[in-house]
Amino acid sequence: MLLAADAMPKGFKLNSDGARNSGDILTEDSTSTVPRSKVCGILLQTAWIRASGIEGAGFAQNDYTGPGQSGQFAQEIDTFHGDNAKKVMSALRKAFGSCASFTDKSDGMTAKVKIVRTAVPGMGDEAIKAVETSPAWQGGTTLVAARVGNAVVTTLYNSSGKDKGAAGVKMTKAIVEGVESAQ
Repeated sequence: MLLAADAMPKGFKLNSDGARNSGDILTEDSTSTVPRSKVCGILLQTAWIRASGIEGAGFAQNDYTGPGQSGQFAQEIDTFHGDNAKKVMSALRKAFGSCASFTDKSDGMTAKVKIVRTAVPGMGDEAIKAVETSPAWQGGTTLVAARVGNAVVTTLYNSSGKDKGAAGVKMTKAIVEGVESAQ
């Protein structure tokens, strides 16, 4: 149900190091508190769903990089037992709010990061996006999380352009529609 290479922007190629899945093995959900000092940094990573502190029963993920590392699209689908998918969405909304403004110190660089979150109506059972920007970056990153029943689709679209990764919402919607069709 993840998007294939032909759905990516021109020049994007699969990063085989970023492709993972849990296969046929379903695990028990587990919950752990993510220290506040780590939450905002996790939101800058491809598997940013980990900021929720809730492990899923199964998952699949991969990512694509643009020409000359000029962009990135990471996609993940996680499934959960019980009502944990709803809890993940609540935890992500909270993380976006508590990380609305923070300083990231990584890769020898310091960046003051701003996150603006908004609901995304009409996508799955519920959806939220967060746009991450910093004066230290060119462009920005759009994160989208959408719940479909007991599944949560998360994407990260990084763009060095003025769009800040806005196309990620459209691409996420295509994944969500695939998950809805499968249920």
